[in-house]
Amino acid sequence: MVATGEAGGTGLPGFKAVAATKILHRKRPHLVPIFDRSIYQFYLEERPAPGAYKDTPRRLWPLLQADLRSQRQWITGLTAAIRTPDGRPLSLLRAADIIIWEHTASGCDG
Repeated sequence: MVATGEAGGTGLPGFKAVAATKILHRKRPHLVPIFDRSIYQFYLEERPAPGAYKDTPRRLWPLLQADLRSQRQWITGLTAAIRTPDGRPLSLLRAADIIIWEHTASGCDG
């Protein structure tokens, strides 16, 4: 997160945490979760403060990790047959990101 322009001005201007985690997730889809406002708001019921990305993700990761452990079987059942455009199986982290993003974007209650 320090490489981003959001980390106390020490990073690259315009390079945000969302972009950094998307790039890292693409390289390591089973290891690096995507950090964005939707995921953060889903778990913490508040928007992350602008530029608060130095320690802010540390509040999110344990919640996401616990949820993935408890929902692994359900998510895997939903996505077992889904492949990425390059033919790889959809990772648990990417599946959770899509499910949560769709949930927050649609405003569903279930």
